[in-house]
Amino acid sequence: MRLFAPLLLLCLACLAGCDIGFPEQEKGPGKELNDVSNEPAITNPSLPQGTIGFAYNVQMHGAGGVLPYTWSAVGLPAGLSIDADTGVVSGTPQTAAIHSVTFYMVESSPLQIVTSRVLQLVINEPVVPLG
Repeated sequence: MRLFAPLLLLCLACLAGCDIGFPEQEKGPGKELNDVSNEPAITNPSLPQGTIGFAYNVQMHGAGGVLPYTWSAVGLPAGLSIDADTGVVSGTPQTAAIHSVTFYMVESSPLQIVTSRVLQLVINEPVVPLG
């Protein structure tokens, strides 16, 4: 019974919510457990429209996780690309359509958490003046 007494006290302390003297977890950016405020996220609410034949340039934005971020995208229209280091989407669109673009952002912690967001990108035909 003497062997179980310390274990019993430990269990009772845990049930009672007492601090039993375990060292605190190291805290800092990217080290909080279950801290959703630090989870990486792509924060652009939408994308501006573009026009065939006109330069397009938009900065993707992220929050949380560990900097720097690495960016990529799937579904960009012909003529546009994303800079992996800066998150800038640029180029000259070549086709008019509504494109569903999936953006990916990878933060730089040892876990390299990947987050994604699908945004609609509308590319319009150029307006030709009448007359």
